[in-house]
Amino acid sequence: MMHGVFVLNKPLGMTSQQAVTRVKRLLQARKAGHTGTLDPNVAGVLPVLLGSATRLSDYVMESEKAYLATAWLGSSTDTQDHTGRVLAVSDATHLGDHEIRDALSTFLGVTMQIPPIYSAIHVAGRRAHELARAGQSVVLEAREMVVHEITLQQITRRADSLLVNFSVRCGKGTYVRTLCHDLGVKLGVPAHMFELTRTKSGPFSLADAHSFDELERGLASLVRPTEDAVPALPKLTVAKDALHMIFHGAPLFLTDAFAAGQGVAFHVDRIIGIRVCDELVALYRVRENEGDMWRLTAHKVLVQQGVE
Repeated sequence: MMHGVFVLNKPLGMTSQQAVTRVKRLLQARKAGHTGTLDPNVAGVLPVLLGSATRLSDYVMESEKAYLATAWLGSSTDTQDHTGRVLAVSDATHLGDHEIRDALSTFLGVTMQIPPIYSAIHVAGRRAHELARAGQSVVLEAREMVVHEITLQQITRRADSLLVNFSVRCGKGTYVRTLCHDLGVKLGVPAHMFELTRTKSGPFSLADAHSFDELERGLASLVRPTEDAVPALPKLTVAKDALHMIFHGAPLFLTDAFAAGQGVAFHVDRIIGIRVCDELVALYRVRENEGDMWRLTAHKVLVQQGVE
């Protein structure tokens, strides 16, 4: 069974699930899953976890994302992107570069955002976009969003509108098309998202991503090791004799000296990656200690029958 991560540069025009299904077929993987939905009209980095690596999906999904976006200032739509029905049109050419740059900077830090009604958020057991397309009223509550960095890249001036290209690095759950819409609100003009590319998802960037064409040429070597999905986690290598205990989720008892010898420090509740034979086989949580001996309990066991 294949385990690891394939970082896809998702093309436009397909859903994330369609992309995962195609990767799974090309690699003949038994199990695969993505780590955060990209809409069909969004391209870019889509990490696809394979085999036991799917158990790490929450770590990648919770990590920050980065995007290159283009906002169209001068018209708004009901979906907040270019696929929707136009709601309002207004001249935006009076806006100066400094005004746009200043407006973008107001999104920095922790702010509140009302998600778009054409989204996958659940409302009374159904997706919000299903209710919206059925003509039902949808009211979504504002949610906290975190923007770590936002930078104006380019402004293209047209007859009565502006295309504003900017990069943004943000936390999970940030809707960039809503950010584009809200940019227009701050500037007093209608706006929507014209283009969007995800340039980073967790530890993976566009430089790490590959196309379907490469996969179709049989380049299975592009599948990365499972532990690449969690580079920030401290990791310890233990003897192969410990595999039997790990497979059964048994606790491990390790000393401060053992951890320090591999550059790791124990403290209560810290998650540690456990390696055997250079492969990540489990995540363990540090519990209590007695002297310099610590008890670690299984948090996620990634393999069941040996290291493949």
